[in-house]
Amino acid sequence: MRTVFTALRHAISAGKNTVLVTILSHTGSAPRGAGSQMLVGKHGLMAGTVGGGAVEGRAIEEALRLLQDGGGAEIREYPLHPSLKDDIGMVCGGEVTVLLSPVTPAWRDTVENVEARFRGQTGGTLWLSTKDNSAPIVTDKGAECPADGYFPVNMPASQRVVIFGAGHISRALTPLLRMVDFEITVFDDRPEFAVKEAFPHAETVLCGSYDTIEALLPLKDDDFIVVLTSGHSNDFQVLEQVLRREFPYVGVIGSAAKTAAVNKQLWAAGISKEATDRVHTPIGLAIGAVTPEEIAISITGELIAVRAQRRN
Repeated sequence: MRTVFTALRHAISAGKNTVLVTILSHTGSAPRGAGSQMLVGKHGLMAGTVGGGAVEGRAIEEALRLLQDGGGAEIREYPLHPSLKDDIGMVCGGEVTVLLSPVTPAWRDTVENVEARFRGQTGGTLWLSTKDNSAPIVTDKGAECPADGYFPVNMPASQRVVIFGAGHISRALTPLLRMVDFEITVFDDRPEFAVKEAFPHAETVLCGSYDTIEALLPLKDDDFIVVLTSGHSNDFQVLEQVLRREFPYVGVIGSAAKTAAVNKQLWAAGISKEATDRVHTPIGLAIGAVTPEEIAISITGELIAVRAQRRN
C-alpha cells in the first residue's frame, strides 16, 4: 500500500491523471484479498497489484476507459469460473469485486496524511468513496464509518527493521525491505560505513558505539532486530542489550560455532537461555543462500513470514 501511495503522490504532484483500483471483496480462491490496491495511469499499471492475470488486466482496461471518459467511481465484478457468465478466463473459482476510483487534485492532503502515518508507524483506516470522486478520508483504526457510501481499507502500521552492521549484506537488504514496505534504520560503529548515501532506502543511518545503543537509538517494543555486524564481539555487545527485552524478531548471521561462542558469553552476562533460544540464527530462510544478495533475500523472506504471522 505504501508503494502505491508514494506513486500516487508523485502522480498528483506531476499533474498526472490516475485511477486507484481497490479490491472490495472476493470469494473463492481469488489471487488477492480485500483491500489490495494498484494504481493505473494513462500508460497502464504504475504501482501495486490486485493479483495479476485476467482480473488485473480487465481492471486496467476499465481504469484506462475511465481516464479517457472522465467518469466517476465505479464498481465492477469479475467472475473467476469458466461456467459463470462474463467469464474472464480464470478457473480459480469465486468472484472479485473492485472499486475504480479516479484520483483528483483534491486527494493531495489525504495522500500526504497516509504517507505521514506510514512514516510515523501509526497506521489507521483509509475510507474510499464508492459513489463519487470525493477524496478519501483517513481515520484512526477502529473508528466508525465517517459517512454513507465509504469502503474501509486497513492501513497497517509500518514495521521497523533495525539493522546493526552496514556491510555488503545490509546494502543488499535495504532495497528489498523498502520494496515490501518495511521502515529501515541502519546502525554501525564505523563512520566510513554508516553513510546515508550508501543506504538511500533507509529512513535513518546512525553511527555510534555498539555498547551504548540506546543513547543514540531508542528501540521500540515492536522493532525487528537484524544483527549483521563485522565480528563476534560486536554481536555480543548488541545482543547483550537487545535480549534483555523481548522483540518480535531478533536474527543474527553466523555459523553454529559462532552462535555457540556468543551464547556462552551471553549466558555468563546474565542473559537467559530462553532469550537466546528465541534468536533466529543462522538468520534467514534455509534456501542455501551464499552471496550477500541471496542472504538478503532469505532474510527478507523470513521477516515477511514473521510479520504476516503477527498480523494474522
